This record gives sequence, C-alpha cells and structure tokens, in this order.
Amino acid sequence: MPIGENHQLIERYYNELWNEWKLDLIGELIARDIEFRGSIGTTVRGADAFREYVLTIRDAFPDFHNTIRELIGEGGRVAARLTYSGTHRGELFGMAGTGAKVRYDGVAIFAIADRRIQSGYVIGDTAALRRQMILGPEECRRDAGMALATRAEEEWAADLMSASEPWITLGRGRALCLRSLRNPAHLLFIAHDEEGRPRGFLLLHPEGVVGAPYVRSIAVDPACRGEGVGTRMLEFAERLFGGKVRDIFLCVSSFNPAARRLYERLGYRMVGEFPDYVIAGASEVLMHKRLV
Repeated sequence: MPIGENHQLIERYYNELWNEWKLDLIGELIARDIEFRGSIGTTVRGADAFREYVLTIRDAFPDFHNTIRELIGEGGRVAARLTYSGTHRGELFGMAGTGAKVRYDGVAIFAIADRRIQSGYVIGDTAALRRQMILGPEECRRDAGMALATRAEEEWAADLMSASEPWITLGRGRALCLRSLRNPAHLLFIAHDEEGRPRGFLLLHPEGVVGAPYVRSIAVDPACRGEGVGTRMLEFAERLFGGKVRDIFLCVSSFNPAARRLYERLGYRMVGEFPDYVIAGASEVLMHKRLV
C-alpha cells in the first residue's frame, strides 16, 4: 500500500475502531495473526485476543479516546504519536473504577501488509496513567487539605526533610532529599492548614512493596507537631488507596521510637527488620497495615 493509504488505515483504526468502538472493523483492518502490544503493556496474539484487549480497555474507560498528534510513514510501517484520555470506570491494574479523568501519551509503531495491520507495538506512559487512577477525582484530595506539591513546595519539603530526623542521622543532605522528593515514580503531597500554608509532606510510592503502596517519607513542620498533622496525612494515604489495594507499608528507623508509637497507634504492625541497613547499629523496621 502507498504511504498515504497506510496513513488512512491507521486513522480509521483509531477514529473508528477505537474512538467509536466499531469492533466489526477488526476483520477488515486487523490481520488474523496480529502480534500486538497495547499502551497499558499487555501483549496479545491473534485477532480474537486483540478483540478481547479492546473490550478490556472499553470496560475500564467507556469514553476512551485516541487523539493522533503525528503520523510518520515509511514503506510498510507507520509510526504514530498519540494522546489517550478517558474516565476510569472499570477494573484495570487491579483497581476498580475510581472516576478519575485520565490523560497520558504514547507512541505506536505498526507494520502493514495486504491492507491490514500485521503488528503493533505501543508504548504508553503507564506511570502517569496509574498515578491518575490512584489519585482519583480532585475533590477527594481537596477536601482533606492535601494537594500534590508545587515546585516551590518541593523546595520547602526538602528544607524540612534535611533538617529533621531521621534524615539528619541517616546523613541525607538537602540535595539528596530533593532528589528523592522529585522522583517521578513517587507522589509528593503537601498538608495545608486552613490558611493554605504547608504544614507537612507525605511521599508515597504507589507500588513500593511487592506492588503495594509504600509510605516512603513523612514529616511535619516543627511549629505544628503534636497537632495531628502526621495522623491526618497517614489517614489520607489510607483513604487514597482504600478500595484499590489491600495493604500499605512503611519503614521506621529504630532510633525513632516516637514515630513508631504513632504508626502502631494507627494500626501498623512490624513485619520485618533490616539490621545495619543504612547506618551501623541501627535497623529499619518494616511495618504493615491491612486496608480491607
């Protein structure tokens, strides 16, 4: 097929098969023995398996929409740059529908022969997708006084972190703290008071321990310690993941007994210990709580 016809085929593939859910086009546009890797990382083989993949996406995002940003063709291959969007209504990645509006980018490469797609390899920003599914609707966070950190608040959190225990004893300087807070795999939340001032931070890894969420770091401004800010942040983390996953984990240093008492009061229990893990003579204690 000429490059122009290949482009038209891919445009029909996205605009009609996907955006309008015209599944009867599978027989017309898709090779029977197609090899396909979708934007969520799932690989299937054969037209029937491809159809099941499409239905999986439709169940999770009934309003799933593909926006073509760019098409490039050469010979029997077409590359597409895309933006995907939709509302999370059904199960995906083990999470039931959250109602979150999602938007993530991807790139696809197709091999075309005999006027059908023979193979497709799609890479999607699944980290962004999972993050948006976990966060859920914006109002859920706003009501709790929690918000994702701004760039300036990342700097504020790094100042607080590097000047607090256990990071002083652990030898974590400000630069290392800021790097940890800006890790793209993590979610950094700021707890605000009624006047919108930052009062604490909560750093979460959504899949930090065998696929379960992990509280990587938590700290409270010294000016308001003892006012329940830490408790509020941990309860927020549990609400954030509650109904989506079963477990949540965190670690506490052995030389930080006050923090451990807080975690135990909130229902966390020790499940492991790592002696001399960061510094000699001290342990990191792994703690767990069942959410459901």
